[in-house]
Amino acid sequence: MHRTNIVFWLSLVVIIFLSNYAVMGNSTKRRNMNDSNNQKYYFEMAEKDQENFFKKVNLIKIGDSVQKVKSILGEPRYDDIGTSKKGEFIARALSYYLKKLDKDFVNEKYDLYFELFFDAEDKLKDMASNMERFHGIAEDNVNVKEIVIPYTLEKQRELQKNVDSGHQLWRLSLVDVAHETVISYADKKVKYEECTLISLKAEEALVLCNKNNLNYYKVHLKRFFGKNSIWTATKIQIVKK
Repeated sequence: MHRTNIVFWLSLVVIIFLSNYAVMGNSTKRRNMNDSNNQKYYFEMAEKDQENFFKKVNLIKIGDSVQKVKSILGEPRYDDIGTSKKGEFIARALSYYLKKLDKDFVNEKYDLYFELFFDAEDKLKDMASNMERFHGIAEDNVNVKEIVIPYTLEKQRELQKNVDSGHQLWRLSLVDVAHETVISYADKKVKYEECTLISLKAEEALVLCNKNNLNYYKVHLKRFFGKNSIWTATKIQIVKK
C-alpha cells in the first residue's frame, strides 16, 4: 500500500511538471511572436513614405543609370562597389532600407530592403528585395495556387508589332501588364496601386499585388524579344497566408 502511494505521488509530480513545462513553452512562444510584431527599429520609414517609395520603384527599368535611379529613389543608405581579390569590378549595389533593425548590422529577418545592381558602366542590370519574406509569404509557409497564363510567341510577336506602331504602349510597363493579368485571371478587385515590382532582371520580373490583404498575387513576367520589348505574364501564384 505504501509503495502504491509513492508511485501515485511520483506520477502526479511528473504530470504537474509536464503541464507547467507546456504552459511555459506556450508562453515563450507567444512572447516571441509578440516580440517579432513589436520590434523597435533603428530606422523605420513612415507608412505613407513606404507607399510612395513602392510607386517610385515601379518607374525603374533595366538599363537605367545610377544617376537616374538616385533621382527617382533618392540617395541610398549604402552605395557599394564589389571587387574581386584582384581588384576586378564585380558589381555596384545601391541598398535602400524601408525598415532597419540595427544601425550597423544587417538583419535578414526584420530588415526590409531593396537592392539594385549595376554593371561597370553604371547601368542597372538586376533588382531584388526581401519583401516576400518580410511579409511572411515565403512559399514553404503558405498555400500556393498557380494559374498558368496561356500565350504563344506568335501572338506576342503580333502584340510587339502593335506596340512598335505606337499602340498598346502599356505592354512595355511591368506593373501595367501584371495588374491587367491579375484582374483578368484572378481578382477584379485588385487596385493598380497595390502592385509593386519586387524583382527585376534583363528578361524576367516578379510583381507582387494586393500586399495589404491575406491573399497575395505574385505575377511572373518575361520579355522574349530583347531590351525595350513588351512584357508577357506567364503565371500567377495566388498565395494564401
